[in-house]
Amino acid sequence: MIETPPDQIDKSDPVFNVMPQEGKNYSPPPTVPTIAKAPLPPGLDAPPQPGSINKPHRSGGKSWIYILILIIVLAGLGAAAYYMLGTKKDTTTTAEPESQTGRFTKAWLEDNFNTDTCSDQTVCGEDADPDNDGMSNYAEFKAGTNPLNPDSDSDGLADGDEVQIFGTEPNNKYTDTRVEVTQNDWTDGFQTKNGYDPLDPGKKFSEVRKQKILQDITQYQLHSPSSSTLAGTVFVQTTPDLVK
Repeated sequence: MIETPPDQIDKSDPVFNVMPQEGKNYSPPPTVPTIAKAPLPPGLDAPPQPGSINKPHRSGGKSWIYILILIIVLAGLGAAAYYMLGTKKDTTTTAEPESQTGRFTKAWLEDNFNTDTCSDQTVCGEDADPDNDGMSNYAEFKAGTNPLNPDSDSDGLADGDEVQIFGTEPNNKYTDTRVEVTQNDWTDGFQTKNGYDPLDPGKKFSEVRKQKILQDITQYQLHSPSSSTLAGTVFVQTTPDLVK
């Protein structure tokens, strides 16, 4: 083995002399080239090191508390406003419609009494009965009959008697609506006088019906023109003192 002179040894790098084994060729290990790391793009930080990862900061953890408080406050304000508006007394008074006078309309008073304001309660008052047919003015107003005509449909029976005693229609002279009735002019008064019941077409008054009519005459009395139309019938003969 040839030794290198001491003055020619590079003392900066240690040198190991390995003796090759007998019968084997020695070749040095391959040199692995060093790969240079590419620089990171601008703005990209170096990857975090283990143990240095920051946990995300949880913002707004108490925000739901503030939202809940706001909802409660708004609900309280709404309830207070509802209470104040709901309990506020209405100090305004409802004026009576100009077209109304008491329970009558001005038009009805004008049509029947030529005035829109009743100045004589014995004539145009609600309880007055100027035509003496057994119906008050207010009853005539509701029934649609004429308060100054005791027989609005001209069938021979007073309006009040038709409503309170016989049960016939005061505005229809033919309560029995059969064709032959109108053709022959068999009015309610005509049929009643001849013993036929307008409420039971073509049939005579039953005894039960007669007794009911007599009871009602006792309570309400007969009025003109019913008394003259039914003269000579059981209804007048049985109750002569109850005929007006």
